[in-house]
Amino acid sequence: MNKYIYKVVILLAFFYVSCDNANDLLNQYIEDGPIIYAAKVDTVIAQSGYNRFRANIYPAEDVNRSYCVLSWNITDGLKDSVRIDYTEDNFDNELGCYYTLIEIPSSSNIQGSLEINALNVDIFGNKSLVQTGSAYIYGLNYVSSLINAPISISPRGDEVFFEERIGAVGNYLSYEQSDGSFTEEVCITESSYPLVDAKAGGIIRTKTRYLINETDIDTLEVADYLENVIPINEAVQTMQLFKETSPFLLNEERSSLLYEFETYSDSFENTSFAEYLKSSEEEAIDLEHIVPILYSYRYGFDKVI
Repeated sequence: MNKYIYKVVILLAFFYVSCDNANDLLNQYIEDGPIIYAAKVDTVIAQSGYNRFRANIYPAEDVNRSYCVLSWNITDGLKDSVRIDYTEDNFDNELGCYYTLIEIPSSSNIQGSLEINALNVDIFGNKSLVQTGSAYIYGLNYVSSLINAPISISPRGDEVFFEERIGAVGNYLSYEQSDGSFTEEVCITESSYPLVDAKAGGIIRTKTRYLINETDIDTLEVADYLENVIPINEAVQTMQLFKETSPFLLNEERSSLLYEFETYSDSFENTSFAEYLKSSEEEAIDLEHIVPILYSYRYGFDKVI
């Protein structure tokens, strides 16, 4: 009998100690009252930029909300953050959200995808659960991968045409004029642009500007200019030199130039000449700017007429 009483006493003592430990554990969590969370951010959307991004914050309805803390990793184990107060100054009426612009120093070498965390805090200091979003940061690595849109120049050298490229929203342009000076740089948003008094054989410089996504906050420019030579008909220079010789003196220089005209003629097929004669006036003028012998013929005809 005593043996059973002894076992019961030990069992009761065990339950007493267990309950005591459980109470101690529970008290750790309820001594300051129940845990209260602030309403979390519903959505955080980032718009990409060059070494920066814009964060658009859509918080859940909460009359007690005070501000939001955005944080992101700089390096492993090291974070940066910014506070956005829920005030009228930080509200975008068009998008219906709160926003902030966040600059990313180029020295941080943060480029490409970046995870951002949004945490709300209410007026009582209660924090919300974390909402995660992502941003894309354009940097030197991305810009260096962009290429300029190829161009073509009209046979007369009086118009430039830009090849369409995905994401391209414009091209910067400057070109050499007859006096050797360059025009002021302009940004062209059309697919073509007229060249006025462009120097044949001169340089035309272009650089393409991109808007990768419609929601991006920055346009990106190719790092280097693309340079092309404005077409020149070799017969133009030959004719200029020929005009400087005397028609009354068949010296070595004049003979050499006449032989040059002969090579232009020999390289031009009879069928091509027939096509030239049948072409429209505009097409004929274009051909005269391209084909040396046709330019020579036109110049000769004009002088005779």
